[in-house]
Amino acid sequence: MNSSKVSIIALLLCGPNAWALAQEDSFMLQIPAGLYESFVPEKKTPRAPLKAPVIPVAAFAIDRTPVTNRQFLQFVQQNPSWQRNKVSRLFADPSYLNHWVDERTPGPRAPDASPVVHVSWFAARAYCRAQGKRLPTTYEWEYVAGPEFYGRTPEDREKFLQVILEWYSRPSAAVLGAVGAGQPSEHRLGVQDLHGLIWEWTSDFSSNIASTEARSNSAPEAAEFCGAATLGGKDPSNYASYMRFAFRSSLKGGFSLGNLGFRCARDRAP
Repeated sequence: MNSSKVSIIALLLCGPNAWALAQEDSFMLQIPAGLYESFVPEKKTPRAPLKAPVIPVAAFAIDRTPVTNRQFLQFVQQNPSWQRNKVSRLFADPSYLNHWVDERTPGPRAPDASPVVHVSWFAARAYCRAQGKRLPTTYEWEYVAGPEFYGRTPEDREKFLQVILEWYSRPSAAVLGAVGAGQPSEHRLGVQDLHGLIWEWTSDFSSNIASTEARSNSAPEAAEFCGAATLGGKDPSNYASYMRFAFRSSLKGGFSLGNLGFRCARDRAP
């Protein structure tokens, strides 16, 4: 018996959770630690000048592609409280999964391999937790989606930003394409569909934009959901980053939009 068969049998003996985690791991990519220069300037003290902080990002793993309708259907079948007709309005607005035919049938407007959209932040977080994962932080998402992973020259960076801006200028398609089905990924680590298909939830989607004063006067829970009080940019030419941060600042946890989906992440073991 070869080693691959032995591994499969061992996973099955360990139970369905071990098998599910192994299957999910095969679709995650390892991201090395690095530094992210934040787009949003901060003040170290009230009298200090605004300065773009450099944020250390620890190594982590992230899904290769966004979560699909097929994957999310499996989740709501196993967790009925997140089905469209049962979800609490505290956790999802009336648009939640409203493009599906019904609570258990995605239908023609939500192909199996297309990214799931019309999902709230609460639902996305619950899905990731059910997989033993989590949503990526904003810093993690921006770090892995940044120009540093899409080429090595200033010309590469300029081309990268132009492609993103052209996508932002177009209306979203009524029926989204399949994940991973576009042009071959130019991401050096193989992460796909970070740009060009949907916007994505992050775990702290708006807390990084609120002003320092607003953050200091709010409870941690409120900081997660408050809109941006101020927004500034380190590089005025980097409108792609500006648009993402502005978009996130307009969101609330229960929003369910037709161009907003998610992918999961996970801490890497030391």
